Amino acid sequence: GNAIVGLASVGGAVVSTVAATPKRIWLSGRAILAYEISDLLTDHSYRKMGLCSRLLDIVCREVETRGASLIYARPNETSFPIFTRNLLFQEGQRLDRRRLVIPSTVIHRKTSIPLPLLRLSGMDWLVKFWCTPRSPKRDVSVIAINRFENEIDDLWQRASAGYDFVLVRDCTYLNWRYSDGPTCYRMWRAIRNGQSVGFLVARTHPTAPLAAIVDIFSESNDM
Repeated sequence: GNAIVGLASVGGAVVSTVAATPKRIWLSGRAILAYEISDLLTDHSYRKMGLCSRLLDIVCREVETRGASLIYARPNETSFPIFTRNLLFQEGQRLDRRRLVIPSTVIHRKTSIPLPLLRLSGMDWLVKFWCTPRSPKRDVSVIAINRFENEIDDLWQRASAGYDFVLVRDCTYLNWRYSDGPTCYRMWRAIRNGQSVGFLVARTHPTAPLAAIVDIFSESNDM
């Protein structure tokens, strides 16, 4: 569906924005319409004037008229007080961010010691061995993919029964989010006995040696 965008302008120039994107949430056995608040941005010269709060209120009222069952956000430290104090949002869950550092790259940037020499030391292998999960079973294979096909819909149909609250991850959404947009993502599919059992989506920084896992999914009881 179409997003909702609230704009504040001065003399024809936009000085503040708030957007809400429609998402389908699987809630206790049924899919509901929800909106995710995002893209809060205010010109530096117009901050602390209440523009963001006013736009959020306008956007939330429009969300309500569209029949959504839920409005949610994943705010940063700056916008969190606006949601909880000014708009009475409730904190549902606190998310932890995890990092895996490749030591040879960090040491190379700080000391200029040649990177191949640092990698020969084996420090990267030790970090990977101790910090990344390992499965005792070898019955899962992983392949790179460019798009999400019907087998992911089959995975969603099986997996959804194990979740009470989760973003609907079917092919329509996943391809819209990761395959058909302008941002370049890397995607992998996990297979066991010819059946899709999970997927992972990552994004790599265009210039820096950084990457982030942006989506990972499997059946809730599949360890």
